[in-house]
Amino acid sequence: MDSVFLVSHVTDIFITELRQAIKRRAWKLQLQRNIERVILDCRFYTLFAVAGTLLGSVLCFFEGCSRVLECYSHYLKGLSHGVKSNTVHILIEAIDMFLFGTSMLVLGNAFYNMFVSCKTNQSNQSIGEVKARIGYAVVMILHVGMMEKFKTTPLVTCMDLACFAASLFILSASMFLLSKLSSSRTTKTGERI
Repeated sequence: MDSVFLVSHVTDIFITELRQAIKRRAWKLQLQRNIERVILDCRFYTLFAVAGTLLGSVLCFFEGCSRVLECYSHYLKGLSHGVKSNTVHILIEAIDMFLFGTSMLVLGNAFYNMFVSCKTNQSNQSIGEVKARIGYAVVMILHVGMMEKFKTTPLVTCMDLACFAASLFILSASMFLLSKLSSSRTTKTGERI
């Protein structure tokens, strides 16, 4: 009789401890779920950054268009008055603004795809593809930095202008090859950027 009482008492203690351990684990699991939900919901704060980069890219495009119009006005004033003007430098600044606006547009799109869209839509792009887009935007920003260097370089002779055109062509060709390289990598996996 004592052995039956002892076994039932030990079993009751074991079951009670097991229930408390399960409750503690369920509480920790619930806490973990709440923290994960907060983190996943906070990813929408990146929409502020995305909206800022998209707004900045639109403003850069408008600034580029105004620089092109300014370049035409300087050129036409130079023709009518016979004065040599700085149209090439203004045109370089316009190209710089267009490149910077394009890079901000690509960067904003990549941030949206990486932080918001990939979590809500699982059939969307993989994280690696979005990282490739962010890398593409960073390379474009580096090209903008090179265009900034061109603004300080005086273009006096035709050779200076030809070197500027050749370097701009090489930059554009490298961006084209980079985009083709990333698209060929994604077509091998069956997905498309």
